[in-house]
Amino acid sequence: MKKNLIFFLIIIAIVIITIISVQTISKNRLVHSGGKITVGLQKNSLSALLVVAQTNGYFKKLKTNVILKPYPSGKLALQGMFNKEVDVAVASDVSIAVESFYRKDFSIIATVADSNNQAWIIARKDVGINNIEDLKGKRIGTQKESGVHFFLSMFLLHNKISEDQVSILYYPPNDLPKALINGEIDAFSMRNPFIQQAKNALTDNYVEFIDNAVYLQKFILVGISSFIDNNSKEISNLISALIKADTFIQNNKDEAKKILANYLGLIPDEIQNDWDHTLCSINISRDLILILEAQASWLKRNRHIIAQTPNYLDFIYKSPELMKHPDKYRIIK
Repeated sequence: MKKNLIFFLIIIAIVIITIISVQTISKNRLVHSGGKITVGLQKNSLSALLVVAQTNGYFKKLKTNVILKPYPSGKLALQGMFNKEVDVAVASDVSIAVESFYRKDFSIIATVADSNNQAWIIARKDVGINNIEDLKGKRIGTQKESGVHFFLSMFLLHNKISEDQVSILYYPPNDLPKALINGEIDAFSMRNPFIQQAKNALTDNYVEFIDNAVYLQKFILVGISSFIDNNSKEISNLISALIKADTFIQNNKDEAKKILANYLGLIPDEIQNDWDHTLCSINISRDLILILEAQASWLKRNRHIIAQTPNYLDFIYKSPELMKHPDKYRIIK
């Protein structure tokens, strides 16, 4: 009787350990059946490579089911990835620099877009703002620790305005237009469609400050390292499809613009300005490391982080597909 009880308890223990182990492996591997990858992204010109690849059937030809899930910002797409809402995400360089101080479990797959026109400032005229100097003493909203926040800092620095001379307030992207319209803030640093929403409501009562020389922003495809390692075939297919989309865009710019506009529910003329200031190309280059290091220094100054700047080379995923193309893999191997 005693032996039977011991044997029974051993069996129960083995079953419990097996269940826990299976759950842990499943959680860590993040395996998807059927080669499915869900990508978190912004619904704008920065996502052109992914949109073209999906529209032209490049993913399907490689038997990889790619689902595009839009977010209001790259920062929120990145958080969605960490919350396991998506498998990989396209996020701005600043958002990645922020996370690099707190976690090492993600990898940079590739840059998929560069833009010098993704952030600018809109302000209310009726509070006395007509030129850049008038921003002094005013309340400026932005999304905290994001590309638009970094742009605001660089814009103020470039125009010799100390951040102590303004009040910077933080809002989610969707709340910025309403805050400006209701008078909670006097200006905000953001991008479309949020600036356009504010312009529509304010009619003629606004002024915009645009400076394309302040910040060339990079938008980067990232993934949880364990997911990449355990889904290397799907990631390879994803990269291969984006390389094909890159070639298509360079050779068929007008057609690619129409594809993107259709995805966004707009006409091509409505995205012309963003399109003209965005380079959609997949690559890994040394300048990505340099911009991340610069942003890490900015974060340390602004947040008083007592931490060593991460080595961003350690975050780079050494993609066999990209490494086949010396023009796209321009970094120390």
